[in-house]
Order: sequence, then C-alpha cells, then structure tokens
Amino acid sequence: MSLERFFDDLIKEHDEQHRKHGYLDNIDSPLDLLSILVEEVGEVAKECQDWRWGRVEDKDKFIKDISKELVQVAAVSMAFYDYINKMKDVT
Repeated sequence: MSLERFFDDLIKEHDEQHRKHGYLDNIDSPLDLLSILVEEVGEVAKECQDWRWGRVEDKDKFIKDISKELVQVAAVSMAFYDYINKMKDVT
C-alpha cells in the first residue's frame, strides 16, 4: 500500500468516525481518547497474534483487516492530537 492510499484511507476513516460519532463531541478528557486508542491497538494486536499462532487462513483477508485496523489507529491518533491541541484554546 502506498502512503498516498494510506492517507486517502485515513481521511475517509476520519470523516466516517466524525459522521458516526460526532467529532470529539462526547470526549470529556484525554483518558476517553486513550481508551479508544488502546482498544484499536488491541485489535491490531489480536490480528498479529492470530498471524503469529497460525490462526490466519487467508493472507489477503489478514492484510485487508490489519490495514483497516491500522488506519483506525491513525484516525483515533489524529483525533487525539487535535483534542490535545484544542485544549490550549479552552480557558
């Protein structure tokens, strides 16, 4: 996957999360975003464990699934970054 495709997928995921959940509307603290981020990283870890222990039967599906999870990690990280930087604007 090229970086261009990654960034396209990232923007799509970011926009989809915004449509589904509202952009940072329900976030009360950095801990909320950390919880979401750790959950997404956990999904990447599960995919890696499945690969490591031979529970992956379809390599193409594995690549598709873990790529999607990594994009979700990046999208949550982007929202986290935005949230932290917006804290400077709150008095």
